[in-house]
This record gives sequence, structure tokens and C-alpha cells, in this order.
Amino acid sequence: MSKLFRLSMVVFITIICVDLNAADKTIQYSAFLGKFGIELQKNKDYTKYLNKGVLYLRKPTPDFNCPENTELIIKKISADDDKLSISLLEKNGKKKYKMEASIGYQTNYLGTKFKEDFFIDNIKTVPLLLLDEFNSERNELVGKVLTGESGHKYQITEMSFFAFGFKILYKSLDTNEDFTLLSPYFDGLNLIGKIYTHPKVKGFYEIVEIKDAINKKDIKNYKIGVRYSESNTKKSKELFLYDAEKDIFKEDLETIFNASLVQVEKPENPDIRYGETLVVADSTVTKYRYTDNLIDILIFAGKKNFEFVLKNISNSTIKVVWDEAAYIDYDGETSKIMHKGIKYSEREASQPASVIIKGAKLEDVAIPTKNVSYSSSLNDWVTYDMLLNRGLIKLMIPIQIKDVINEYVFIFKVKKNYVYPSHIKNEILEELERENSEVN
Repeated sequence: MSKLFRLSMVVFITIICVDLNAADKTIQYSAFLGKFGIELQKNKDYTKYLNKGVLYLRKPTPDFNCPENTELIIKKISADDDKLSISLLEKNGKKKYKMEASIGYQTNYLGTKFKEDFFIDNIKTVPLLLLDEFNSERNELVGKVLTGESGHKYQITEMSFFAFGFKILYKSLDTNEDFTLLSPYFDGLNLIGKIYTHPKVKGFYEIVEIKDAINKKDIKNYKIGVRYSESNTKKSKELFLYDAEKDIFKEDLETIFNASLVQVEKPENPDIRYGETLVVADSTVTKYRYTDNLIDILIFAGKKNFEFVLKNISNSTIKVVWDEAAYIDYDGETSKIMHKGIKYSEREASQPASVIIKGAKLEDVAIPTKNVSYSSSLNDWVTYDMLLNRGLIKLMIPIQIKDVINEYVFIFKVKKNYVYPSHIKNEILEELERENSEVN
């Protein structure tokens, strides 16, 4: 190995070491301790902390070479506008330490070094845990059973500290689930077991844990974990406390418009006998099958269009005459229809008929052209919802056999329903059904 190469390696390693030492100094440390830590005093009077026993929670820093989890005594503590200074003595020892913390987090630009290794503000503090206060609270809380508003019980099993603060472990005595409450959300302990009810909903939501917070000083900004409980149904969600009153039941109360086929008007052609309509079960949507001696069609009305599979069961070729197809809305207004393969920009133009030979089928959609428009803001074509209100909507499909056009009119009744009917009280569902039955 050449001397030049060895020298380069030494220089390179030295630079890395220097950079690493610098990096240690570009971090300010703190902890979430609340009332179990030194709290920022507006009057700069910290005398109440004198001679208090504390536990240092972090590893040594460049300017505070105290081992982690060392018990200390506060001998002096003072502050000015910019800095908090604390003189500490090792408990049952002679070692002395001095901790300095900036008042407020010091913005660090481009890796420049901080003057102080620690900081204190209205939320965080220096990593010194007040031992007597913490142990007193721990002795009071551990083993305590909290009874929620629903009667569900939660038992606090442990309260322990770590580098960034402390945590409370608790479990549900009803489900045996374990939960953790971190120190930034300690004030949220009183929220555990709080329930939310709604006059239309069978069950309730119960706060089972505190997940996060926007502003840790304001309990309204806590993100809560709630559990829906009714019969054997259990569903969880997370939301901020300030949204809970207005949003917690939003999903349960969500409604949707569904269309059911109530009638098929057959063509006047006497050669076409009256058909039979059947409901076809599907995992996602209810479909309907209509069959006579000319066609076998599986059809349903979706949110934005009609979808169907049309089979020719006659002995002749048939055609779907799209130029004469029509959609009739709630108010009786008629619209032209467009189907697969038609450009949005040409939706009002003439559309070739679809030919279906004997025994073949056509899978297609029917979209009311009145619901299609170009959005300049989205720079794209938009198809608006077809199911917007209670009422009757109709689709007329003209089917030509030989020289005769036979008009099939599929009449759908649009009803309003709950997305989660199992969550809704029976009397509310019955009221909704009465309203739906009045549609004609």
C-alpha cells in the first residue's frame, strides 16, 4: 500500500470522525414529561424544583456527560430569556453536572452546532423525570380499574419511563386487549371509556385509546381510537376529538340510492309473449333477468348508467337501434342514449345499430347523454350520477326484428337506503321504507 494512499485513508477517517462529533452537536434533546418534569415558568421562578430528586433519561451528550438513568438532585436552577441552567449532584455520590437548555427549540440551519444540548418549551422539557411525583402517581394508578360509560372496564397494569417520556399500559378486562398511552397524551387517560351515541344508530362508539395529537397541549386535538360495539359487531376507526361529535357516525348514517326493476313494458307486437322477470343475486349489486320468446336480458341500473347483457333467443337476427333508444328521468324528461364505443364528443350524433345474430349476445351499457359534459376545470369529460333522488326512471331499448321495431321499456324504482342497515334502529328503517313506498 503506497504512503499516499495510507495518508488519504487517515485523512478520510479523520474527516468522518469530525463529522460524527459535529452531528452529535446538531441535535437538541427533550422529553414529554408533563407534570412529572420541569415545566416552563413564565415568571422564570424555578425555586419549587430545588432539591428535587430527578432521573436523567437519556444517554450522555457532548456537554452533559451523565450516564443514562442516573438519579440526581437539583441543587441550583435559574433561567433568563434564552436559557435554563440546572446544577445537579449525583444522588449518593459526589459527581456534579451542569445542564443547559435553550428556551424554545433553536432552529438549526445547514448543520450548524447548537449552543445547548437540550431545550424546553410549553410542550417538551429537559429529560429529567421528577422521581417522587412520578412514583407517587405510579403507585396510585397501577392496578386501578377504570369503568367506562358503557360499563366496560380497563385496568392500568404498568407505568414506566423511557428516553422520551413515560407510558401507561392498560388492558380491557372485557376483551383482554392491551393498550399503551404515551406521556404526551397523559391528560387523555380520562377519555378512555367515553361513549358516543346517536338517536338513529343501534350501537355506540367507545374511546379505547389515544393515538396521536396535533397540539399536545389541547386535548381537543387528540386523535382517538374508537370501537363500535353493538351485538357481536366490532368496528374501529380513528379521528380527532374535535371532529368526533359531528363525524363519528357519518359512515353509519351514510345513505345510497338503489334502483330496482319494477316493471317491463313489452312491445305491442302480439307475436312477443309476456315475459318473466327474476331477481339475480350478485355479491355487489342486484341484477334482474327478463325473458320472453325474443330476448333474454340481464340488466341493472348503476350509479351512472345501465349495464346489461342481451341475448338473442329468437330464430332471426335482431338489432339494437341506438338512435331511437331513450332514457326518461324522474321528471319525465327524455334523453338520448350513448353506449360502448361512442366518443363523448360524438354522443349526440347518429349511432350505428348493434347486430345480434341468433343465439349470440351483446354486453353493453346505456348512458344518458344529458348526464355527460366536458369540465374545463378538470380538462376532461364527466359523467354525472343517474341515481340522485327517489322516483322512477326508465330505459327504452328498441329492438328490431326483420322490419319491425319492438320497444322494450325497463322501469326502475329508485329508493334511498342506508349503506349499513344493520347499524340503524328498526324504527328508523321502517320510517325510511314507508317513505320509499310512497314513490310512484
